[in-house]
Amino acid sequence: MRLSRFLPVLALLAAPAISQCLIINNDPPGTDLLLGDDNVRVVSLPFVFPFNGANYSRITIDSNGTVRLGDSTLSNPSDFSPTSSELLNDPHPTLALLWDDWDSTAAAPGNGIFYEADATRASVAWKGVPQFGAGAGLLDGEIVLMPDGSIHYHYSAACTLQASGDSIAAISRGSGAPANQFTPNVSVSISDSTSFHVFNSGTKGFELAGWSYAILPTGPGDYSIGKTILPNCPLPLKILPEISEGPTSIGVGCPASNPMTHTSNVIAMGTTFTMEAQLPDPTSFFGLFVIGVSNPGVPLDVYGMIGCTQYATDELSYFPTFFTPGSDMIHSIPVPYEPSISMELFTQAAAWSTLTPFGVITSNGLRHVAGL
Repeated sequence: MRLSRFLPVLALLAAPAISQCLIINNDPPGTDLLLGDDNVRVVSLPFVFPFNGANYSRITIDSNGTVRLGDSTLSNPSDFSPTSSELLNDPHPTLALLWDDWDSTAAAPGNGIFYEADATRASVAWKGVPQFGAGAGLLDGEIVLMPDGSIHYHYSAACTLQASGDSIAAISRGSGAPANQFTPNVSVSISDSTSFHVFNSGTKGFELAGWSYAILPTGPGDYSIGKTILPNCPLPLKILPEISEGPTSIGVGCPASNPMTHTSNVIAMGTTFTMEAQLPDPTSFFGLFVIGVSNPGVPLDVYGMIGCTQYATDELSYFPTFFTPGSDMIHSIPVPYEPSISMELFTQAAAWSTLTPFGVITSNGLRHVAGL
C-alpha cells in the first residue's frame, strides 16, 4: 500500500526527461506560427541538425506540409502542387510530412501550425489543417528533429488524403537527388538521404495514418525506418505558485556548537533539484539525504546523537552520497513535469562523523511544496 501511494512521487523525483515525444496532443501544442495559406516561416533550431554531410541551425516551415533545411531562398518558397521532380531538384533538403495544398487559415480554433524546440528536440506540428477549398483532406501530424540527426514522422488517425490530386511523403537531399521510392509500411531503409512516396488521393485510405515512424541514421546518407510509439511531450516548463513556499528551514542541525546545515533550490518541475549539506567535520566522507512526507521532530539523543533531531521521514527515498572530505555533500535529482503531483515534502541530510558518540550527525530539515 505504501509503494502504490508514493510511486507518483518517486516518478516525479527520478524519472528521466522525455525528448522523443509529441507536442500535437498538448494544448497548445507549442507556439502558433500563424501561417497564412501558402506561407512559410524560417525559425532557428536550438541545436545543430546534421543531414547529408551538412549541419543546419535554421529550418523553413511551409504551411503545405513540409520543412526545408536551411533558410529557403526559392522565389516561390511555398508550393501547393507537389511533384517528385520538384522534390528531388529543390536546392534545399526537404522533409515532407505530407506535401499537398493545405490551408491553415481554415483550421478550427486551437488548430494550426505550431513549433516548439529545446536542446533535445525540435517539433513542427500541423494540427487539424484542412485541405484548401473545403475538401475532405486533413493534415494532422508532426515532424520531430533530434540533435543526432534522427527524424520522427507522426500521423494521427485523423490524417486523410485529399479528394483529388497527389500527396507526397518524403525525405530528400534535393539538388538532383535520386528517385528512391518507398513502399508504405514495407520499406525499412533509405539510401542517399532520399526516399519518397506519391499517394494518389481519393483511391484508398491513407496507409500511414495512425502511426509514428522513426527515421534513424545508420551511416552517411543511410537511414533505417521503423514504426514507433512516441509519448506526449511534457507541457512547457514552469515554476508552480506553491513552490515559492519552500524550501523553508526547520530546526537546527548538530552538534550544537557547530551544526551541520542543509540547503537546496526549489523543487521546480522540469528542472533539477539539488540538495546540499555543509559539514562541520572535515573528516566526513559519506552521508545521505532523505525525502519524506512528514516532520516527526524526534530528538535523537537516546541513540548517542547528542543535540540531533529527525526532521524528515525516509519512506519516499534516500540517496547515499560519497564526497571529498572537507567539501560539501551534494546530490541532484532530475524533476520532470508531472501536473498530477501535489504534495508537501521534507528533506534532511545525515553524515558519518566523529563528533557524536553514535558516529552520525544530522542537519536542519527543509520543507517543500511540489505540485499544483
